[in-house]
Amino acid sequence: LIIKAGGNASTVNIGGNLTITTTPTSGGLIQIFGSNSEILVTTVNINGGNYTLNGNYPIVFANAGSQVKDGSTKLNLSNATFTVNGTGNGANIVKFATSNGNLLTVSNCVLNISAKGIALNCVGPQNITLSGCTINVADNDAASIAVSYSPTSQATNYLTVDGLIVNMNSGKIFNLAGSKALNAVIKDMTVNSTTEPTLYSAGTTTGFVLKFYDFRAYTPTVNITPGSYLTQQTVTPSLTATSVSAVDAASATMVYTLDGTDPVAASTAYTAPIVINTSKILKVAAIKDGFIGKSTSFAYTIGSTSVQNPGTNSLSVYPTNVENVMNISTLADLVQVYDLAGKSVISKENVKQLDLSSIHSGVYFVKVSLKDSTSKTFKFVKE
Repeated sequence: LIIKAGGNASTVNIGGNLTITTTPTSGGLIQIFGSNSEILVTTVNINGGNYTLNGNYPIVFANAGSQVKDGSTKLNLSNATFTVNGTGNGANIVKFATSNGNLLTVSNCVLNISAKGIALNCVGPQNITLSGCTINVADNDAASIAVSYSPTSQATNYLTVDGLIVNMNSGKIFNLAGSKALNAVIKDMTVNSTTEPTLYSAGTTTGFVLKFYDFRAYTPTVNITPGSYLTQQTVTPSLTATSVSAVDAASATMVYTLDGTDPVAASTAYTAPIVINTSKILKVAAIKDGFIGKSTSFAYTIGSTSVQNPGTNSLSVYPTNVENVMNISTLADLVQVYDLAGKSVISKENVKQLDLSSIHSGVYFVKVSLKDSTSKTFKFVKE
C-alpha cells in the first residue's frame, strides 16, 4: 500500500476490522511517499486492525528518500497489532527515517518483532510518544532492539514512554543515539525477561536527559474508608509505599479531583485535609516534575442529617429500642443504618423488617427511603 494523497494538509485513515498479511519484495507493507521533495500526506492514522509482514522490511515506511517533507508528517498508530517475521535488522514495525521535526505517536498497540529486528526504528522525528503498548521481541539475538531513536536536526527532541510492557530476553530495549539534545521520560515500564536485556545506550550529545519515573511505587490511601456517611467527612489522603522502586519519582507529591475525572498535572495539589460535605468521588494520584501516575478512586455518599420521630406521618419504624429486629411501616426501597460517626453499617433494599443482630449495642440512625424519593431518618437504640 503506497500512500500519496493530494493536498498538503490531507489525512489518510487506515484500520478498523482489518487484517493484512503480506510478503513484500521491497519497501514495506505501508509506504508513505511524497513528490518533488514535498510530502502530500501530513497525517496518517492507523487505528485498529492486524498487520503481519513476512520478510526483512518495515510494516510502515517513511523516509526522507521518499520525499517525506521535514516537519509536516504525523504518524499515529493506535489499538492495533503489528507483527514482523523476518531474519535481519531490516525487519521493523515502523521505519521513520527523516531529517527533521516529524511526529510519531503509538498508543494501545501490540508490536511483535522477530529476533535481530527493531520494533520502532526512528531517525529524525522530533517527538515520539508511546503509551499503553506491549513490545514482544523474539528470542534471542543481541542485535534485537525494541526502540531505536536518533534525533538528527532539531535543537531539542522528546521521547515519552508511559505504561510500556516489554517482553524480551536479549538485545537492547532503548537505543538512544544521535548528536542532538534528547529529553527522554520512561514512566511505569514493565520488563519481563529470563535473561535481562540491556536497558539503554545513549548518544554522545551533552543535551541527553533520561528520567525513569515509576509511580507504581505508591498506592494512594485515605484515612476515611470510602462509603456512605450521614455527616460530612474530613479525608486525608497519603501515598503508601509499595515494593516497587520509585527511581526518579522519589518524594512524589499528590494532586486530586472531586468530580470523578482523573487528575492531571494541573489538578489541585494536595496541601490540607479535604472536607467532603456532599456526595463526591475523590481521585488521587502521585505527581513528580509534572509527570503523573495512575489515579485511585474513593467514593463517598453523604446522607441527610435531619432526624424525625416516628408517628409524625405514615412512615415510621418500631420499636426504637431494639433487640434484634426493627419493623418499618411500609415497604422501603432502601434502608441504611449509620453509627454516631456517620458511617454506614447496614444497607438493605426492598425490606419491611431489618435484622440488627450484626451491630453492637448503642445509639444509631436509620434512614428509610421510598420509591417515590420520600426519605426520613430516625434515631434508635440497639440494646
